[in-house]
Amino acid sequence: MLQALIALVGLYLIAALAYFGRQRAGYSHITHTISELAEAGSPLEKTVSFGVFLPIGLAMAGLAWWLRGDEASMLFTASLAVGYGCAAFFPIDPDAPALGSWRNGLHNLSAGASYVLAMGAFETLARDHGSPYDLGKFLIFGFILSVYIPGLRDWRGLLQRVTELAIFAGTFASVG
Repeated sequence: MLQALIALVGLYLIAALAYFGRQRAGYSHITHTISELAEAGSPLEKTVSFGVFLPIGLAMAGLAWWLRGDEASMLFTASLAVGYGCAAFFPIDPDAPALGSWRNGLHNLSAGASYVLAMGAFETLARDHGSPYDLGKFLIFGFILSVYIPGLRDWRGLLQRVTELAIFAGTFASVG
């Protein structure tokens, strides 16, 4: 049942990204981060923040509480709860700058905390089940670099989506 709920949340996110990505002029899933769909001042800001990010954050927060006895599962779901939940309340500035407004700073800080939690989950799984789970840590690191290194910024959307897929897959596997 937990895997079905995680799959449902993941499919909801995929459908929302596909739909809202088409609604936003000039949006590219390769170049733009997920958060840029709800960037500050965007016509989609409130709809995506409170119709997509907040429900995902709340669902994952509930699961994190439910799974608090299982380290990897709790860390994965807490990661998603922090990342999506905080993104709902602290929209990123236009063009997702590394530095920007106070709101952008809180967005990036919560995103960093989210990815640290996910790295902890991948580390736990790698320790318990072997090195394939180390790949998740490298994906997170690669995505974080893409935010700061100009040559990689054109690929940050794709890198984030692959990273988020790995986090959702790790979450799915850890509760199974």
